[in-house]
Amino acid sequence: MIVAGIGKAHHDDSICVYIDGEVKYAKYEREYGVKHAVAPDEWYRKKLKEWSIGMVDWAMGPDQIDHHLAHAWSNSEFTPESQAFVLDGYGTDGYTSMTYANGVIHRSKEFSPAICFNYIGVALGFSNGLLNLDNAGKVMGLVPYGKPDWELFDLYKDLVPNALRTLVNKLGTPKEITQDVMDDIATINELCFQDVLNRTAVFDKSKPIIYAGGCALNVDWNRRLMDMGYDLRIEPHVYDGGLSIGCMRYGLNELGIEQPQLINFPYVQDDEAPTSTPTEETIAQVAELLAQGKIVGWYQGHGEVGPRALGNRSILMSPTTANGKNILNSKVKHREWFRPFGASVKADKASEYFDLAHNPYMLYTAKVLDSRLKSVTHVDGTCRHQTVTQDSNPLFYTLLDRFELLTGIPVLLNTSLNLGGKPIAGTIAEAVELFNNTEMDALCVGDKIYV
Repeated sequence: MIVAGIGKAHHDDSICVYIDGEVKYAKYEREYGVKHAVAPDEWYRKKLKEWSIGMVDWAMGPDQIDHHLAHAWSNSEFTPESQAFVLDGYGTDGYTSMTYANGVIHRSKEFSPAICFNYIGVALGFSNGLLNLDNAGKVMGLVPYGKPDWELFDLYKDLVPNALRTLVNKLGTPKEITQDVMDDIATINELCFQDVLNRTAVFDKSKPIIYAGGCALNVDWNRRLMDMGYDLRIEPHVYDGGLSIGCMRYGLNELGIEQPQLINFPYVQDDEAPTSTPTEETIAQVAELLAQGKIVGWYQGHGEVGPRALGNRSILMSPTTANGKNILNSKVKHREWFRPFGASVKADKASEYFDLAHNPYMLYTAKVLDSRLKSVTHVDGTCRHQTVTQDSNPLFYTLLDRFELLTGIPVLLNTSLNLGGKPIAGTIAEAVELFNNTEMDALCVGDKIYV
């Protein structure tokens, strides 16, 4: 039996196919080299052919499912009996959110926090006057620099989401990011979070809630919801890149076929993997470079599903490097000054360094407990960290272990193997080009180290 899921929206197109119990997944941007790219129909045919699947006809229409329902189905824990919350910019017919509780679906077209953050990014000049899918993530990094105006919050808290439009318009188009501007953004952020709370009021907090859509990538909100007692179930492909997975899982459910496990999840990209595996000696050499304060690219196995590097397509650095964030930005990433970098830590040691011991997909913030981790500590004292186990990624865990033997710290700064505004590398050639065109000190691909 073959069931194909086609994620074809306005960005981040992908395909996911079930072939007699095996699942294959590919995202167009990783092959095309343009972030958030929209795929032509020919690409889907090409992937099906590569996977030895014939196709008699190509029709988009009768088998489409609602955008937000596909988001919900993309989560491996979702069933028709689940609770689910989906919140993003726009979905089918202009809807911005969906709640699914007690078998009842409610869709809303209200102005959403995702749209609000995008508009703020435009106002701040992050995207040259045009809406951009990276705006929201950039604004997330800027929020902690501001102090909310709680009097203004109290004035508007019962008026969201309509009040958000008013406040974004009031923000105007700042010529520079001043403290006043950052305070305004922090206030808007609090109102956005209040909007999230209003939308989740329908749920039974004693039961798990499937959470998806672009807003589920907001690690600060996720942690706050967790601390408020919400049992969120979030997976790394919550954004539109996971729609094809949701479509496939929906199709399997309709056909009465048991849902498969994605082998080696989340490292399921159908991209180019190295032909070799790093030996213990190679891993030790990489750990030594990192202990010396070098910036090292790490390209192993297949790529991660989702927008965040989880140890197979990463740029790594010691988290204790003085002024490390600025060094990495100037030499490689070229991102805005206010954006933080994430970290990876051995799961069995995570509670010594962060106040959250389980965070395998970098989907929650945590308070940093060790003052030495300066390069991964944001202005509010938090970090978006990944907890790594021997089972989840044995090569990356071994590298963390070897780094700990040299430094006493089982933590590495971990950011995606790409330049700002570009997709994560999906081929070895792209990784090597990145190494050659930046001031990265080394690149490890399989068992080969480029220096």
